[in-house]
Amino acid sequence: MQLEVLCTLKLDEDIRGRLGKLPPRLEQLYLEVYNELSSHEGDAGRSIIDNTLKWLLCAQRMLHTSEFLMAVAVNLDIAFEGITIDHILDLCHNFVLYDEELDVFRFAHLSVREFLEKRPAFDQIPCNLLAAESCLLQIIGSSNSTDLVLDQSIERVTRLRARLAPSSESASKNFLAYANVEWMNHCKLIPQSVRTDHNSLARLLQSFLNEDSGRRSAFYVWIGWYCSRVWGADDSEVSWQLQILLSNYSRAPARSFFVAIAYGFGEHVALCVLDRALGNEEKGKGLLLAAMAKQHKIFDLLLDDKWDWEVTEPILFYAIQDSDKERCKWLLDKRTNFSLSSRIVTAAGKGQNGDSMGLLLQ
Repeated sequence: MQLEVLCTLKLDEDIRGRLGKLPPRLEQLYLEVYNELSSHEGDAGRSIIDNTLKWLLCAQRMLHTSEFLMAVAVNLDIAFEGITIDHILDLCHNFVLYDEELDVFRFAHLSVREFLEKRPAFDQIPCNLLAAESCLLQIIGSSNSTDLVLDQSIERVTRLRARLAPSSESASKNFLAYANVEWMNHCKLIPQSVRTDHNSLARLLQSFLNEDSGRRSAFYVWIGWYCSRVWGADDSEVSWQLQILLSNYSRAPARSFFVAIAYGFGEHVALCVLDRALGNEEKGKGLLLAAMAKQHKIFDLLLDDKWDWEVTEPILFYAIQDSDKERCKWLLDKRTNFSLSSRIVTAAGKGQNGDSMGLLLQ
């Protein structure tokens, strides 16, 4: 990287002068390169640099080159074919390398990642905001949905569809496979207050979770994909339960309600509850899912919505494992006519709240 700095100089006098002023610490050298990247002339180039570094920081798995280039381009007014491996390497200098054997981009060294993670522009929130928006854009853009919320979302999706040339179909499908799996994980890593205040992400999430257009909606297509997944032993019980609920319930807004509960999107759960379109059975299934997923705020939101809940054995089993004393007491008072099973006692003993067992014994 120091050689790269020297290569920008053309005169021998400048090179000799620079040799005596090379940064003594690696971080200072990184800062010089970072400042150079930040001051790159040209909006398109700066956007590519920004997207490249953010995707390398937050991608949930290694992205092969074609899907990585698609990920970088999705939210830009640049055709996928307009970004190449050489463009990425030239723009990002020696911060980024291309591994030809694995067909992936990566940071030149772990210390580059560590340096960037200290910069506010590249902390967890802005990186995952980019990834969440890009994934949702790809899912909505790949569907035939026309029922989008607000003009800005329609505009962005329309521009994306116009840029998806037939030659980029394979890369688009590969990135769509990533987006289908990871959109909710990127959204989860963004605090709810930021998700709701960040207008572009809030609009896209609202558009995606909108079930009004039925079979034409991007959400309906995504549900079809989710319900066709074959789950393995390493997948969570919540994933299995969500798949069952999405397969068994088709009435809006039940399915987006269940997805929002499983992944902690309390803002959408609140909208569904206010809508009053959900039946008691659906709310009961949602309460069980919230207990399984350890979504405490959503669990309490649902409890507050209906005063006459009857707490079943499965709800008590999951909720008592990770509930505070007040919630445990309420759950035990509201339980329906069933005996306390050995699995509930075991769950209380393993729970984080030391008072659970005492409440059971009372």
